[in-house]
Amino acid sequence: MNILNGPNMGGKSTFLKTITLCCYLGNIGVPIPSSKAEIPFFESFNVNFNTKDNYKNGTSHFMNEVISIKEFILSSKSSGSVFGCFDELFNTTNPEEALRLISYLFSNLKLNSPSFFIISTHLDIEIFKDREEIGFFHPSTKLNGNKIQFDYSITKGISKLKLGEKLFQDAGIMDII
Repeated sequence: MNILNGPNMGGKSTFLKTITLCCYLGNIGVPIPSSKAEIPFFESFNVNFNTKDNYKNGTSHFMNEVISIKEFILSSKSSGSVFGCFDELFNTTNPEEALRLISYLFSNLKLNSPSFFIISTHLDIEIFKDREEIGFFHPSTKLNGNKIQFDYSITKGISKLKLGEKLFQDAGIMDII
């Protein structure tokens, strides 16, 4: 079980989409763009990107995430190994509630090996840092002076870098307000 955090524009969503595609393509026997890869066989793929409200079904963004998580949990109970990838999980509820839900999920979810579960988040995940069952990763992004440097590699650990306000200013919003 893994958490990917880090600043805006660091490449979190791109990284998640890349590993999802590589794992899926590898599972169906298609070559992937890698010099080396060891990809386990997953019986089920549960992926959630760009969730939106579903007006036809009357479900909100948040409820659609809840339904996706439920489907993942049910898959994990009926399959030997599952792949789960959720971008910005629970980002439409308040941060306190989102952290409680993620904590509950990570505390109670039991996955068979070689299952893989990763979420990305902007939440303050420091409260999870001592949890050995969670892997922490972030884009290797740096702020040197006034310049943002993205190298689009992934590093172990928790990032404390926040770039939202910097990107807000760099977009010139402060100058036009």
